[in-house]
Amino acid sequence: MLPADLGRIAAIEETSFSAPWSLAMLAAAMHFSGSLNYVIQIGDEIAGYMFARLVSEELHIINLAVDPRMRRKGLGLKLLHDVLNQATLAGARWAYLEVRTANLAAIRLYQKQGFRIIRKHHGYYEDGSDAYEMGLIITHDKEAR
Repeated sequence: MLPADLGRIAAIEETSFSAPWSLAMLAAAMHFSGSLNYVIQIGDEIAGYMFARLVSEELHIINLAVDPRMRRKGLGLKLLHDVLNQATLAGARWAYLEVRTANLAAIRLYQKQGFRIIRKHHGYYEDGSDAYEMGLIITHDKEAR
């Protein structure tokens, strides 16, 4: 992910979320300590992105979106898979994220990768909507897979 990608990322953000991040918020997320940020391209066009942060042994998936015109092609799963692989190589043992309880497509995506709902946070988002906290134990033990 490059600073030049932010305009396209912001456009996808606007079409994907009811409370999108501002360009300044997206730019700041690029520079978080421990950032693992990715874009996925189809041809020359950015089709999706992910912001994540690795702190010690814990990966926090902050934001993931795919252009609505390019969904249902496995791009979100690819982004998720890539960041989990990179985090595992860096020593992560756990991954977690928050997702709106109404975002069933995202919940299914995360569940496909093995995430489980840990708890519900009432009024988590600024608009008062609820979130699920979802988590995944990342294991290095082949027998546990």
